[in-house]
Amino acid sequence: MLILTDNDVIGAVRALRRILESPEWADLTSALELQFIELQDVELPTDAPDGAVWQRSQDVGALLITGNRSSGEGSLDQTIAEHAGPESLPVLTIGDPRRVIREPVYARECVISLLDFVERIETLRGTGRLFIP
Repeated sequence: MLILTDNDVIGAVRALRRILESPEWADLTSALELQFIELQDVELPTDAPDGAVWQRSQDVGALLITGNRSSGEGSLDQTIAEHAGPESLPVLTIGDPRRVIREPVYARECVISLLDFVERIETLRGTGRLFIP
């Protein structure tokens, strides 16, 4: 499963990847074929608008992982409300990206949640947004 890392959570996702690539989690990570990509990998600038990031994640079949972005005009929430359908992949939102970096226990909880969502991805299509602790 492709996971598109939004620009605002690069450090947090690096922390999650260190856990996922550890011997304890490597087999499951491999079985789920997790592959993390960044905005430049899908030809988007780091300051791409939320709508463009969401659309590209859908186009390439990637789960978008992000922080808790702003709401309102042009926001990710508005984009999801206006464009998501029953087959759309959900957006994974890390509740506290800085905490992932600071607290190993919280980071591990986030990994468990991420893996759970990836394992059940087909049943989660169309849900819009899911929160990782």
